[in-house]
Amino acid sequence: DLHSFPTRRSSDLHIDANLVPEESDTYTYGVILQPSFLPKLAVTIDYFDIQIDDAISTRGPDSTLTGCYFGNDPDSCALIQRNAAGSLWRGTGHVIDLNTNIGGLNTKGIDFSVGYTGVEVGSLGELSFNLIGTYLDELTYEAGIPGVAPTECKGKYSGSLCGIPNPDWRHHFRTAWETPWNVDVALTWRYYAEVTNVVAATAANIDYKLGSRSYFDLAGNWAVTEKSSVILGINNLLDKDPPITSAVGTTGNGNTFPQTYDALGRWIFLRGQVSF
Repeated sequence: DLHSFPTRRSSDLHIDANLVPEESDTYTYGVILQPSFLPKLAVTIDYFDIQIDDAISTRGPDSTLTGCYFGNDPDSCALIQRNAAGSLWRGTGHVIDLNTNIGGLNTKGIDFSVGYTGVEVGSLGELSFNLIGTYLDELTYEAGIPGVAPTECKGKYSGSLCGIPNPDWRHHFRTAWETPWNVDVALTWRYYAEVTNVVAATAANIDYKLGSRSYFDLAGNWAVTEKSSVILGINNLLDKDPPITSAVGTTGNGNTFPQTYDALGRWIFLRGQVSF
């Protein structure tokens, strides 16, 4: 398992003195739809295409080892530091993994936002709905190392190559209820599609796939007076556990990815607010 190789990263050693600035080409196109026949509906669609050349990042031990052993790249081989016994596994054996200029990163996708407000429910108040989602069409990592092909990270994860999970679809869907009793209630559905390890599946790789996750958050806001309110909420209402994996590398914590998934389970909060 290459992900188990020890590394020394930029926090341990000096940053590469030969770094040059990143260069990026960013293209975005957007449209806003507010049809006259549905005045309560608002839709925004934004397409993004971002290409970063000479991106500043770490190569990752997988790419370094592949570049040395299969690409005969002397720069990659120089980063592999075996101990006196010739081992990478014990003592001072490690792979140097400084921030450097890799080949580049390229990502494309579409951001969506759909809102519908003012749905009357008789004497019970009004409902509103809002969906914010991102479809990831492409996320390519180029190590810029001989013998190492570009890695497609869409729908993938890995501690050293693709980093944190990159689901091809994620969204927040919020339903809000404005009651006539000075109380507003909101239920939010957070969803992340499944991802797979960029390393090929094997019988031993039991965490190859991290299944999709849905989290539900419930919150209520009570307007006590015109200038004071109390908010009570429960995040991760159903106490959904995060997916567990051994391949978090240095981008995760506690065998999961807290940047993406709820690592602490259900939690309740109470907050007061006063305006002067």
